[in-house]
Amino acid sequence: MLLRPRPTATPPTSINAKIESLAILPLQNFSPDPAQSYFADAMTEELTAELSSLRSLRVISRTSAGAYRGTKKPLRDVARELGADGLIEGSVIRTGGRARVTVQLIDGRTDRHVWAQTFDRQGADILALQRDVAAQIVEHMRATLSPVERERLSRVPTHNMDAYQAFLHAQYKLASAIGVERDAVDAIRYAQDAVKLDPDFAEAYVALARGYIAKMFSWKGGKEEDEQAFLAIERALALNPSLPDAYVARGALEYDRWRGYDIAAAVADYRRALAINPNFADAHHHLCSEFNHLGLHDEAIGECTIAVRLDPQLKAARMRLARAQWQSNRFTEAVATYERFGIAQQFEKATALAYLGRFDEAHKATEIENALPAVTADLASARALIAAMEHNAAEAAAQTRRSAELGRGYPHFHHAASVLAAACAELGRPDEAVHWLSIAADTGMPNYPLFSNNPSLRKLRGNVVYEKFLASLKPR
Repeated sequence: MLLRPRPTATPPTSINAKIESLAILPLQNFSPDPAQSYFADAMTEELTAELSSLRSLRVISRTSAGAYRGTKKPLRDVARELGADGLIEGSVIRTGGRARVTVQLIDGRTDRHVWAQTFDRQGADILALQRDVAAQIVEHMRATLSPVERERLSRVPTHNMDAYQAFLHAQYKLASAIGVERDAVDAIRYAQDAVKLDPDFAEAYVALARGYIAKMFSWKGGKEEDEQAFLAIERALALNPSLPDAYVARGALEYDRWRGYDIAAAVADYRRALAINPNFADAHHHLCSEFNHLGLHDEAIGECTIAVRLDPQLKAARMRLARAQWQSNRFTEAVATYERFGIAQQFEKATALAYLGRFDEAHKATEIENALPAVTADLASARALIAAMEHNAAEAAAQTRRSAELGRGYPHFHHAASVLAAACAELGRPDEAVHWLSIAADTGMPNYPLFSNNPSLRKLRGNVVYEKFLASLKPR
């Protein structure tokens, strides 16, 4: 996105209506060296994180604002689509040991220029650059800050310039670490460099943990990555117990197979993160995910609705919103959510269509294979249920075997397992259905409301084995 020209002779206007929601558009790298884009992107992320921690301000997530990189849309349209009153846009020039950041605050409702400033820093002064920019944005928005927020805003995370550089590189790589294995490895390496250079750099330990988590969940990491991530988080929180990212990362670790899928501990940590930063979309999204696993449908819908409002481009939150609707038998709503957000080829969408009697569409929704075996295992479970509902026992059995084979070792196979249980129930095989339900419950999804109210599983009512299993899960 090119910076919109503003008449330099015109002083900034006052804010006619208070700006209560803000989106920070990606800062542009105007440096002679294109490789300095990491600095601009990391600065954008750090500014977003810093400002989103303020209770008096709602800040749109970086992922959603980042979708407007390079757009030529009028700023008023961008603000409306993001649901933001104000926009920050700017640029970064980095040469040698000097950095220049130019930012401007725009009232997105009127496209009026409110304030602009250029920050020149050099050497060690660059360490405080992000805080200086954030403080000036807050001042010109006339936001109300608590003493704790003022102190947090003035804090410099490290006094070691090389450690800070390594940290920014790690943050840059983390943005794509879930989808690119090399970036996960690089993020870990840069974060390790940062904590070696400054062993008291709390934020760098969080970046290190996030790198290990990305490797563990997406790239066949295991117990070693889990342990290293947990050690990094504990060190970060010992240094600074006010880091919401740290609590979200620890929550993700508590809900994994190495720690027994401890949902209660994960929920407690996500709530700790939100107590520090109520605008943290990822914490709301993770909380929604745990409520999904427990079958707390209304609570899950509420949390994911907030996450989508804060981060309209957060695909995982959209998907889990639809999942909560699906689990509570609101199949028409679930399909509408999938279609409204353009969530394609989700296995629960396919089964929702089947429950609505739209079998041709259900089959079509499972047609595309995914490169990730776990996703293909989910799709195979949907095919098994659809085949069972169409009384095609041979195809249902084949797809059940395929799903089980592809999902072997996948720590989140419980969703597919619950769908396989539904397929067995449709075919009148209660013992097999309870087998799959037991697998789902034992691997992090003790979802009594789903297991007792799903249309297929209701067909098992009265079966002694099924009723005994449900009784073991029923909340006391």
